[in-house]
Amino acid sequence: MMRLQKELKIYGTSAIANDLLESPMDNKKRTIQLKSATAIKNFMKGDQIEHYYVINQDGKFKSIWNFLIAMLLLYTAIVLPIELAFIDGKTYDVWWWINVWINAIFFSDVIINCFTTYTDSNGTVIKSRKKIFMRYLKSWLLLDIAACFPFDFVETDSGSSSSTSKYNGLARLARLPRLSRLIRISRMFKVVTNYNKFEFVEKVQNFFNIKRTALRLLMFSITVLLCVHVISCLWYWSAKMQGFPPDCWVVKSGYMDLTSESLYLTSMYWAFTTLSTVGYGDIHPWNDLEVLICMVWMMFGLCFFSFTIGSLSSMLSSLDTREIVLNNKLTIIDEFAKETKLKKVLRLRLRHALKYSTESAGFSWSDKLNIFNELPRELKYEVALSMHQGAIKHLPFFMEKDKVFVASVVPFLQHLFLKHKEIIFTEGEYADEIYFLYKGTVNYVMGPEKVSYKKLQEGSYFGDIEVIEVILRKYTVVAKTDVHLLTMSKSVVSYILEEFPTISKDMREIAYKRDKINQLAKEEFAEYLRLKETKEIEGKDLKEVKDMIRDIVDKRKNTKEMLSPKEKEEIKFSEVVNKMDENNFMLTKMEGKLQSICEISNEILEFMRKDPKKGLPKLKVPKKLKGLAEERDKTERSFKFDMNTLEFKPVE
Repeated sequence: MMRLQKELKIYGTSAIANDLLESPMDNKKRTIQLKSATAIKNFMKGDQIEHYYVINQDGKFKSIWNFLIAMLLLYTAIVLPIELAFIDGKTYDVWWWINVWINAIFFSDVIINCFTTYTDSNGTVIKSRKKIFMRYLKSWLLLDIAACFPFDFVETDSGSSSSTSKYNGLARLARLPRLSRLIRISRMFKVVTNYNKFEFVEKVQNFFNIKRTALRLLMFSITVLLCVHVISCLWYWSAKMQGFPPDCWVVKSGYMDLTSESLYLTSMYWAFTTLSTVGYGDIHPWNDLEVLICMVWMMFGLCFFSFTIGSLSSMLSSLDTREIVLNNKLTIIDEFAKETKLKKVLRLRLRHALKYSTESAGFSWSDKLNIFNELPRELKYEVALSMHQGAIKHLPFFMEKDKVFVASVVPFLQHLFLKHKEIIFTEGEYADEIYFLYKGTVNYVMGPEKVSYKKLQEGSYFGDIEVIEVILRKYTVVAKTDVHLLTMSKSVVSYILEEFPTISKDMREIAYKRDKINQLAKEEFAEYLRLKETKEIEGKDLKEVKDMIRDIVDKRKNTKEMLSPKEKEEIKFSEVVNKMDENNFMLTKMEGKLQSICEISNEILEFMRKDPKKGLPKLKVPKKLKGLAEERDKTERSFKFDMNTLEFKPVE
C-alpha cells in the first residue's frame, strides 16, 4: 500500500493543474491591481462614480441600524394597537414621549435610506445619490414619511378644545390623529413581505437551521396573527372612539364592566370567528362604523381563504421534501417488486440502497444542477467541496486538481454504500464507473476463494483502468469493510477526456501505471501461492520470499522479452488454438447431454400417448445428466476472445 501511495504521489498530480490553483495571496494581489487599473481608467475618462456621503448597504452600521428598526417595528406592531384602543394617553406622559422618540428614529431611518446604496438587477452596487433617492421615491418613501409624521402634536393642539366635553364630536375627531399612527405598521408588513432580503433573518435562519419552507410558514403565521391583533384592537377602538353609544357592540353585548384584558380577548375571539367564516353571531356590528370594519375584515377573510389555503397546503406538503421523495421511490420499489416477484431479501436490499442514496444525495440531479449552474464559479467550487458530506476534501484526486474541474465534475458524482464482503465489480464485467473510496477498505481478489492480493485505503480510487481503456473489467474488487464510495459514471469520464485534456492525459498515465502495478501484484501473489503450496519458501523470512518471487517474475518477463517476434506469434497462436480446443470440447460434451435430454423427452411423450391418465413414469436420470444445469450456465453464454489474457470470456 505504501508503494501504491508513492506511485500515486508521483504520477497522480498534474503540474499544470497545480499551476492553475492560485494561492489566496496571488488572488489578493491581482484584485488590488485590477481595482487600481480600473480606478485609473475611470479617472482618465472622467467617469468618476458619485459615492461620497453614502452608506454601505452591507456595512456594520447598516446592519446594526436595521436590527434596531426591526425591534422598533416589532414594538410598534404589538404595542401601538393596544395603546390606541385600551390606553388613554395624555400629553407629555410616558407614552407621548415614547411615540415622539419613535417618530424621530423612523424619520432618521427615512434620511438614512436616502443615502444607502443598493444592488441593481445586474448585481452592480449603485452609489449615486440621485439614483438612490429616485428608487426610494418610487417605492416606500411617501409611506415611510406618513408613518413618521408627528400626529401627536396635532392631537395636542386639538386636546384643549376637546376637554370641555368628553363625548362631543370634536373629541371624537381629536382621536383620529392617533389612528394615523397605524401607518407605522405598514413598515412591519414591509419587513414581513420582504423578509428574505434582510440579513438578520438569514442569520436567524442559519443559526436555528430552519428550512426555507418552514420559514415561509412561520412568516405567514406571523402575518396572520399581526392582522388579527390589529383588527381586534380596531374592533374595540370603534366603540371607544364613538364614546360607547347604546348601539355599539360593547354595550349591546353587556361587556362594559369587563377588564381591558377580557375586552381584548373578546375582540380577538370575534376576529378569529369572522376570519374563519364560523361567525357564531354572538358578537356582531350594530352601527355603521362597526359594519364597515366587519365588511373590510370579511373581505380580508375571503382573500385569506382563497389565496392562502392553497399556498399553505403547498408549504406543508413541501416541508419535508426529502421524505416525500424517499416515500415516492419506496412506493415505486414496492410496485416493481410485486410485479417482478422479487425475493424479500432482495427487496430489503433495494429499500436500504434507496434510503442511503436519498439521505446522501437528496433530490434529482436535474433539480440540483439547475441551481448549481446559477452560482458564480468561486462559489461553485466552495459548494462542491462541501457536497457529499465534505468527502471531496479527503480525496487527493480532486484536491490536486483545478477549481474549475472540481466545480464541473463533483456535482455529477453519486453515492454508493456497500457492506462487508460485497463485490464491487467482477473480472469480465462491463466497466461503466470509476470508484472513489472515502470510507472503509477494499481488496483486489483473485481465484474462486477470493484471495486478496492488494488493498486500498481511504482516499484511493479504482476502476479507472477499464473505463479509460474501454475494455471489460480486468480485476475483481471486494469490500473488505463497510465502504462509502463516490462513483463517476462513464459519461462523466468522457466529458473529462474531452473538456480537460491535461487532466485526461494524467488520468491515462495513472491508469497505465496502475494497470502495470496491479498486474505485477497479481503475478507475484500467484507465484507466492504456488511456492507456498510446493513448500519452497518454508523457513525463509519475508525479505527472502519477496526477493525470490521477484526474481521468478522478472526471469519470466525477461524470457518473454527475449523471444523473437515470430516465436511470440507462434506461442500466442498455440495458446489461441488450445483455448479453441477447450471450447470445442465443452460444446461436444454439451451436445451429448442435449442428446440425452432429447431421448428422455421422446420416452416421456411416447408414454403419454399410450396412456395419458397414468401420469408421468418414474424415469431414471442418467448420471451424465447430473450437474447439467451448472454446465449449461457455464457454456450457454456467448464468449468473446480477449487478446490480452488469451481467454474466451463470457459476455454479460
